[in-house]
Amino acid sequence: MYPRLKATIALAPSGTDALVCLRLGLRAYEISMTEGEPESFLNLMGLLNGAFSVEKIATLLDLPTACLRSTLEQLVSVGLVYDYRGSLATEEISQEDFLSSVTALTSAFRFDMFRHPLFAQLAEREKLFLATAIEYGHIIRDASTHIEKALSHAPAHLEDLLKNYLASEADHYLDLQTSLSAALSMEFRFDDVEPLAATEALLLKTHDLAISDPLAYIACCAAFEAERVPSSTDLLQWTSNTAADVYRVLRDHAAEDCSSSHSTLFQQAIASMDVVDANTVVRVCNALHTYKHYFDNLNFEILRAYSCDNAGLPRLKPKLADFFIAQ
Repeated sequence: MYPRLKATIALAPSGTDALVCLRLGLRAYEISMTEGEPESFLNLMGLLNGAFSVEKIATLLDLPTACLRSTLEQLVSVGLVYDYRGSLATEEISQEDFLSSVTALTSAFRFDMFRHPLFAQLAEREKLFLATAIEYGHIIRDASTHIEKALSHAPAHLEDLLKNYLASEADHYLDLQTSLSAALSMEFRFDDVEPLAATEALLLKTHDLAISDPLAYIACCAAFEAERVPSSTDLLQWTSNTAADVYRVLRDHAAEDCSSSHSTLFQQAIASMDVVDANTVVRVCNALHTYKHYFDNLNFEILRAYSCDNAGLPRLKPKLADFFIAQ
């Protein structure tokens, strides 16, 4: 057995009777338990990874097999899990169902990503915000490069879409570079700065998708483009006006992305597709799942590298003296 959608997220339930809430895409399921503890249910979900039979799971959890089968039948009946050893009823998926699946995944991934502890701290910790702006700035700066790669490898029906995407992303990083110069009291240039390893990994993954699978690439780009303009600077608790200016530049960038409908790129990309084969759906959705985890890794790395008050900012590119001491 296997949980449907890789974005299964355990949350505190909103209802008074429910003990566990699972969010899968656009839907949330609140679960009441007549006996046992929520941790036992979460342990069960952890074992529903497709590798174990029902009998083996029952043994590992020290549960009667009949009891476990009854629980799984209830989960199957509402679509929360499926038989991993089975197969889909159809090998072709309609455009509408394909878009619905991607939309559900995107919603869950964005929801989970922005619950990351990094984002809760940005409004209070100015230096951590500036570090995050720099690392995400590398991603903004790289947009034209990977869009050009996707354009050179895309099928003809995606070319106009990617050309428009490229035109709307050109040189967006320059305003951010200027605002960071003021906030850091130096002449800041992205060319002079060493990105974190997790940032570079995300960039390399984006380039790989642009070359190997332009449709999955478009889905991943669209998933993490702004859907709405962020809130005003009134929520920020910094004393520096220059840091607030960096935030305004990022907010303006998000507004331009919204006006260019970047979050609907995938919807536009599949508009001409009546049906797609199951392998294409799996390939695109799995790319989304993997791409989201690259963002998670980046956010954890930002916290690790910049949480200390004395962490250096910015991280300039190394020179020989960083590695070699003359004798």
